[in-house]
Amino acid sequence: MSAAQFQPIAPRPAPRSHAGTIDWLRRQLFGDWRTGLATVLLGGLLLWVVPQALDWTLFSAVWRPDLAACRAAQGEGACWG
Repeated sequence: MSAAQFQPIAPRPAPRSHAGTIDWLRRQLFGDWRTGLATVLLGGLLLWVVPQALDWTLFSAVWRPDLAACRAAQGEGACWG
């Protein structure tokens, strides 16, 4: 019985880790072309709607209970008074 000669193989890269936030986001939001397209479209819609909603509800709003001030704003912002 003869001993076989040891032949080392070339080193391989370590397997990819499937843990962490970035990998989870990639799998959940960009898993295939449909979810990627939905993510981009909904993200764009949110980037368009949220600033306008914040402007109307908070930044351009009339906060004091004054009917004349609310009428002067003419729908530019919410009237929380």
